Amino acid sequence: MGPDAIAERANALYGQVDWTAATGLLHVAAIHGPSGCILAIGPASPPSPTDRFVLGLARARADVLVTTGGILRAEPDLVHRYAEQTGEDRALGEWRRRTLGLEAPPRLLVLSATGRFPAEHPALVSGAGWIWTTEEGAREIGDPPPGFSIVAAPRGRDSAGHAVAWIREARLTEDRKATILLEAGPSTTRAFYEEDAAAPLDELLLSRFEGTIPEAAAGPPFVSAEARGDRLGTARSSCVVEEPSGRWIFERLRRA
Repeated sequence: MGPDAIAERANALYGQVDWTAATGLLHVAAIHGPSGCILAIGPASPPSPTDRFVLGLARARADVLVTTGGILRAEPDLVHRYAEQTGEDRALGEWRRRTLGLEAPPRLLVLSATGRFPAEHPALVSGAGWIWTTEEGAREIGDPPPGFSIVAAPRGRDSAGHAVAWIREARLTEDRKATILLEAGPSTTRAFYEEDAAAPLDELLLSRFEGTIPEAAAGPPFVSAEARGDRLGTARSSCVVEEPSGRWIFERLRRA
């Protein structure tokens, strides 16, 4: 697989998109369509190679990936690769270079109010970026992992929304707005769909599984379709894919 195959696959899912202009704050989510709940990560959830490709494509578009200390604790082996297979991972990296002109991998923004997460986590060892925390969290962390800087936000301005707004204002890119990908849990990402969000969402790549799922695969409710429409409008594209696990629908919503 090469970058041309990546472009063809992206076009098949979302149509012709000017990815250089599709910057801003992105979110990728996988839900159970009939119930509207988030699909829980784990062996009980229906697998989808296409859904994994969507996440890799979003990572390949990003200047910054936003994660949390809680995710680092819960997923001790997490590394933010574009794909699990080496060939596809390389192809997405080349697509990133050819399409967006981005040579370096995305930087990480780790949200952690307490500062309690494994400093030797492989996502940090292989990455660089910032740790957004409180003054108390900064004291807990002490010296940051190599390649990372600590940002101790003042009380009242230490939310995830404030962190993303800070990244947006940092002018990481000279000729365009930075692309920031939210890879956080529902309690963190829900705030970005609110009317008064400090950093409103620009785009959602939504993967909907239309089959039946076991109870163990059902996570908390996702943002309602009405709220998604209020923030992002109607889907710009919708693609049905029949996977071995069942029928999936892949949608792209983007704020005008």
